[in-house]
Amino acid sequence: MGVLFALFVMASVLFVLGGFVSMSQATIGVGSVAIACYLAIVARILQASAHADRLAAKVDALKPPAPPDAP
Repeated sequence: MGVLFALFVMASVLFVLGGFVSMSQATIGVGSVAIACYLAIVARILQASAHADRLAAKVDALKPPAPPDAP
């Protein structure tokens, strides 16, 4: 995963925490469901990213080595 993605995740977590702190008592239930959805979405993105990285590594392992350059 890239540095930009990690920065995005950290920033979004800070925004979620800020939103949770600013919720009123009347919206705490809806906010909790929204945070749960957010966490599920981030977890799925991380899972898909890890899967894509593993798949790319397997595909690269299947490629034949490059032929040596002729003099």
